[in-house]
Amino acid sequence: MVLVDTNIWIQAFKNPRAPVIAPLSQLLMEKHACMTKIIRAELLSGVRSEAEYRFLDEKLSPVPLLDEAPDLWDHVAHARFRLARMGIQEGLMDLSIACTAWQSRSLLWTLDHQFQSIQKVIPFKRFQSHA
Repeated sequence: MVLVDTNIWIQAFKNPRAPVIAPLSQLLMEKHACMTKIIRAELLSGVRSEAEYRFLDEKLSPVPLLDEAPDLWDHVAHARFRLARMGIQEGLMDLSIACTAWQSRSLLWTLDHQFQSIQKVIPFKRFQSHA
């Protein structure tokens, strides 16, 4: 499975000619794309109107949600602790996304560069689009 981060979805919804469209469409068609509840909440909370909310909610409904492991937040806390000892501050949401990808053995597809620092403490693998 490929855990598709918020920034990929945003690009796809904002620009139908974005380079992420072809690989995202293929992942969706093959049922290899997924998201977390936090990613879904980020996307839905960022719309401008109730109509957009309903539209996006309908578009996202077929995308599977990865379950949180029972110890997810323990791993998030420990990863944040370890990063802080290195002088790196990362947000809980991104850490939870990285931990979920790692724990579920999913590839993470993101364009956010801060995930490079997160990989210092969470050994998740990244999806590389050839777009």
